[in-house]
Formats: sequence, structure tokens, C-alpha cells
Amino acid sequence: MTDFAPVLRGLRQAAGYKTPRRFYLTQGGRKFFGCTYRNYANAEYGRSLPSPALLEKITSALRLADDDGGLRKLLSAYLRAQLDGTSLYDQVLRALGGGHGAAADRWSPMRRALEENVRARSFSLTRDQTEVVTASVEGHWAFGILVHDGGWWTPKSLAQASGLRADRLRRVLGRLTGLGLFRRDEKGRYHCPHHGKDFHLAKGGADPARMEALRRHFVEAGEKHGGAKVLRFLCLRASERELQAYLPQIFEAPYKELGLLSLDAKGEDTAFYEVETVYRKILPF
Repeated sequence: MTDFAPVLRGLRQAAGYKTPRRFYLTQGGRKFFGCTYRNYANAEYGRSLPSPALLEKITSALRLADDDGGLRKLLSAYLRAQLDGTSLYDQVLRALGGGHGAAADRWSPMRRALEENVRARSFSLTRDQTEVVTASVEGHWAFGILVHDGGWWTPKSLAQASGLRADRLRRVLGRLTGLGLFRRDEKGRYHCPHHGKDFHLAKGGADPARMEALRRHFVEAGEKHGGAKVLRFLCLRASERELQAYLPQIFEAPYKELGLLSLDAKGEDTAFYEVETVYRKILPF
């Protein structure tokens, strides 16, 4: 028990949340975690272990699916606490990590290659950079275009590509240059030296209202270019707790693999695409 609490506190602090209460409330409180603040605090202060459902929420809120080291550290501490330091703990880790079956032999090299590629491409924005990128549509497109292209762009050329105002784009470009994300040459052109990376917003830095406004913008932009290209959906009756616990398997791996298709140069049929995964509660039943 004593190992898990400090590991959780360390990961929460590393994610930028100074207090457990701030972390709990920023994520949505009881609505997100499915428990009271006291229940969550019990885990941080070592009074009790979180339930598997609460642990799933914690790993999601800390975005540990993108942090193999942090995820392994937290889950190892949780298993150790659950098994109370018995020899079974070592047996479980050996069984999960050994991979002697045919399926493991077949997939583990491919999975390792994918994970190594993801780690090599990963680039985390600072909180200040995240603030500028998510504050406006201009922030999103100045960022989106430069990080996906190796060229040099002026506010005018960005305006022509995005349909946005050059003066607003110029302000955003200046701020992101000042924050170290872009470079500016003597001709007033801007470039991202980190183009082609797999960018991540700062943990806890994406305001839900801003992300919803950006999503609406994507829908409107998509309608101008033919609407949804592929639509596939499934309606099912399920336990919300079990569905939410399964979501990381639906969301994380496919998006990591899609990142391998990202290009930083214009091609014959290239365009910006939004790939979205959504689940909605449509009828209590």
C-alpha cells in the first residue's frame, strides 16, 4: 500500500497538478471519476487502494496510455500493493512480460517497433504553447500547418491555405515563435523545426469548451469538402462502467498506428483529415 500512493502523487505532480483536489476537480470531479473526492484522496494518501474502475479513470486522466514508463510504474505499484509483496507478484509480472506463446512471438517485435517509433516521434507542448494552440481556430491552423509541413510560411500564404485572416495568423505565429515552437527568418517567413513529430498537448491543458469549439469548426470545414468520408457505427446495450474501462483499447492503439501515415510534404492527393472516435449515451435502458 505504501508504494502505490507516492507513485500516484509523483505522476499527478509531474502532470502539472499541484494538489489532488485540483486534479480531481479539473477532470470533472465525481462525474468523471465516479467517486467522491474523499474516495480519490484515500488512494493518494495511502488509506486505501482505488478500485480497478477508479484506477482506469486515473490512468486516463494522467494520459498514461502515451507514457509507457509511467503506466508501468503505476500498475506495478498497484499490483504489488494488491498482492501484498507475495511471491505471486513476481510470477504475475513474469507471466505478463514473458510472452512465450506463438501470438506473443509473432506480435511483440511489431509492437516494439511501433512503440519505439511513437516514442521517437513524440513531442510534448508546454502549457504556454498549448494555451496559444487551443485558444483559437487561428492558433490551431498556424500550428497544424507548420508542424505538418517542412517549408517556410508567411501569414499571407497561411491565410491562403486556411481561409483565415492574415493579421490574426501573424499574431499567433509571433507568439509561438516567442515560445520557441517556430522560427522566423529575415524574410518574415515561419518554420517549425520539429515538423513531422507526433505532438501532444500539455497534460491538463486542453480546455473542454475550446476543444468543443474546435470540433464544431472541423464539422463545418468537413461539410465544405464533402462531409464524412466513412461512417460506421454500432448501437449496443452495455454497462457504462465496463464500456469506459474498454475505451483505451478502442482509442489508443489505432491512433498510434495512424500516426505512422502522417506526412510532412504535399502529395498528389494529400489533405488534412480528422479521424474521430465517439461514443454517446442515446437512451437509458
